[in-house]
Amino acid sequence: MKVKRSIISLIFLFAVGLANAQVPVTASTIAMGGNTENGIWVSVGQLFAQQTAQNGYEVAAGVSQAQVVDSTYAEEGCKNQDYDGHGFHLSAPLALGEHTADMYVVGGQKHHYDLRKHLILNIFQTYDTSVYITYHGVLPDGIQQGMNNLELHSVKGCDSVVHLYADLCPYTVMDIDENSYNTVVLSNFCWTQSNLMSTHYSNNSNISRALVYNSLLHPNVTNNLTTYGRLYTWFSAVGTEEGSSTSPTTDEHGFVQGICPTGWHIPTLLEANALNVYQAIDLRSTNLWVNAAENTNSTEFTALPAGKYNAVSQRFEGLGSETNWWTVAPCGTATDGAETLCTSSLQVTYFCDTPTNVVPYSGDAYSVRCVKNHEQIDN
Repeated sequence: MKVKRSIISLIFLFAVGLANAQVPVTASTIAMGGNTENGIWVSVGQLFAQQTAQNGYEVAAGVSQAQVVDSTYAEEGCKNQDYDGHGFHLSAPLALGEHTADMYVVGGQKHHYDLRKHLILNIFQTYDTSVYITYHGVLPDGIQQGMNNLELHSVKGCDSVVHLYADLCPYTVMDIDENSYNTVVLSNFCWTQSNLMSTHYSNNSNISRALVYNSLLHPNVTNNLTTYGRLYTWFSAVGTEEGSSTSPTTDEHGFVQGICPTGWHIPTLLEANALNVYQAIDLRSTNLWVNAAENTNSTEFTALPAGKYNAVSQRFEGLGSETNWWTVAPCGTATDGAETLCTSSLQVTYFCDTPTNVVPYSGDAYSVRCVKNHEQIDN
C-alpha cells in the first residue's frame, strides 16, 4: 500500500508541477518494475496504461510490479494443412519440423492481465506424388493396371496420396512369327530377356536385313540363330528403308515400334541408360562369354555375347566377346518441329566393367531387345 500511495503521490506531484510550469496538457509516468519482451510492455494486475485526470491534466499511469502471464501450447500438424488454434493462423504448406510462435494480448484476461501465448508446433510430412512401378507377371491384390490413387497415413495421422501407375510385365511375349521371349524387369522397365529372331514386322511385311551370325570360326548357323537371335541393321530395326535418312516413325507415346511386337518398342536412350547403373558382370550370362566364370547375371538380364556384323569389313565378328543392342536417341528437330531420332546403341563387352553407349555405323547389324510400352509420367 505504501508503494501504491507513493506512486499516486508522485503522479500527483508530477502533475501539479506540470500545471505550475504550464507545460502541455498530457504527461506520462513510467511503469514501475515493467517488463519488456520484443519491445512490448506487458503487465499483470491492471491494464498496462490508463488515462487518468488529475487537476485537469491527463496522465498515462504506469503499473507497479508489471509482468507477463505466459501460457505454452505444444501441438502437432501436417504439412499440407492450415493450422488454426489458440488465436494463431498458419497457412499451408508448413515447413517440416518444429516451429515456435508468440502472440501478445494486452488486457486479454478476465482481470486484465497481459498474456503471451507461446506455441510450439511440430509439422509432419504428407505426400502427393506420382510413382511408376512395373510388376512382373502378377499385380498385387487391390492394384489395377494403370493409375491407382493410394491414401496413406503417417504415424502422426497426416493423410498422404500416392498416384501409383502400375504396369504389368507379362512373363512372355510373342512376335508375329510366333517366337516366344521371356521377360525381365530392370529399373521399372519391362525388357525381353533374349534377342529378337523375327523376319517380319508386326504387319507381316518382310524385314529387309535380318542376318544370322556366320563365320569360319562359328559356322553353325542353326545353333547361332537359336542361341543368339538375329542381327539387324539400324534401318531394319527401326523400320525405315535401307540407307534412308528418314527419321523413324513414333507412336502416340513417342516410341519407335520397329521390328518389336505390338505394344513393345526399340529402347530409348533413357531406358538404355537405366542399365548403365549395373555392372557388366551383373548383366552378362554365366556361360558362352570368354570370361564367363567372372559373370553373375544377378539381374537376370542374361546378356549373351552375340557379336555383330561389321558392314565396312563385311564380316561377322565378336561372338563370345561382345554384344550390341540398337537404341534410339534424339538428335535434332525436323522442319515441322518434330523431334528427329538417330542411331545409337548399348554395348557390353567382356573387358569393360560397365555398359557403354556408342554411336555406331547404321549399316552394321546388331541384336535387338525390346521394351514394353508404358506411360511416361512426371514423378
